[in-house]
Amino acid sequence: MPEDSRIVEGIAVLEEKLTPGKLYPINIIVVLKSRYGLEKVLKLSKNLIDNITAEVEAIVYGPTRPQGRPVEPRTVLEAGKAGLNLASQYIHNTSTTTIFTVRVELLVNPLTSEGLKLVAKIHDIAHKWAEKEAETVEEVLVGGVPATINELNTVMSREFLLRVLPAATLSMALSMYIVFRTLTAALLPLASVALGVSYALLAASILFEKLANVGLIWFLPTIVAVAALGVGMDYNSFYINRLLEEASRARPREAALAASTATTKLILGLSLIVSSSYSAMIFTRSWGLRELGSTLALAILFTSLIASAVLWPSTTTLIGDKTWWPRRMRRKSYIWELGRGVRVEESSFPEHL
Repeated sequence: MPEDSRIVEGIAVLEEKLTPGKLYPINIIVVLKSRYGLEKVLKLSKNLIDNITAEVEAIVYGPTRPQGRPVEPRTVLEAGKAGLNLASQYIHNTSTTTIFTVRVELLVNPLTSEGLKLVAKIHDIAHKWAEKEAETVEEVLVGGVPATINELNTVMSREFLLRVLPAATLSMALSMYIVFRTLTAALLPLASVALGVSYALLAASILFEKLANVGLIWFLPTIVAVAALGVGMDYNSFYINRLLEEASRARPREAALAASTATTKLILGLSLIVSSSYSAMIFTRSWGLRELGSTLALAILFTSLIASAVLWPSTTTLIGDKTWWPRRMRRKSYIWELGRGVRVEESSFPEHL
């Protein structure tokens, strides 16, 4: 949201008074199979909290940590009414069961990519603990704003990785193979997009997380990957088309050099046009849009540069005419005789010519 909006200003005031972990806590609700005494509940909650704090740096509140500091169950019991009052704020008894809650406040911002990884870790720890305590624990619920975002992130990532990305990758690769009738035209463009997106996300992580101390938005990789895939395949097709033309009259090394010379400026120019439109989001007052715009711009630039100046020229030079497998390249040559050019077509020329 814009930095000068009322909501952002209100959150900023709260963050001045409260840490992000306190502002967005993770709430764990444990439902037991029946009603249990205070001593049993204290032991169960202590065991769960110990499991969490052993792997995650956080401030944890619960029946044995009513003020965020660990207290032994015996100490709570010996404190009498005072101890009972402190612990009971996290314990609720119904006619048939006992429920206790645990609140986890992360030391990092739980809404960043780093914080969401810890949220997922806490989720796994709580459910693994519930499996071990299956005799007494009915179910464990992990909630709060960070847990909700983590669930959305998990669902979106699963849908993207298992459905959207495979379908898009397969359709793109198949289209490129049908058009150019060569396996490398189906595989190398995907490799250039993957490298371009990876480098862009790395640069965004350094720029925003390390230098600006602002976490990356959790859906950034999904959006950038989809956008770069479509645009990147277009840039690859420009280069492949020119490379095929040059390969029909020159050896692979010379063809790659000629194709790079002829198309790199064009491809980089086109990528700059697209990147400039994305990078306009940098001038907004929203950190999320700034991250999205700059990462998209970098992904497009990296993909175009890797495809036209690195991946295709090096591959063509290294494996030669095998670049076009299973297509058979017909190379054209000119023999100058008596002052006039006579074109001679051959299916392939020996490497020493």
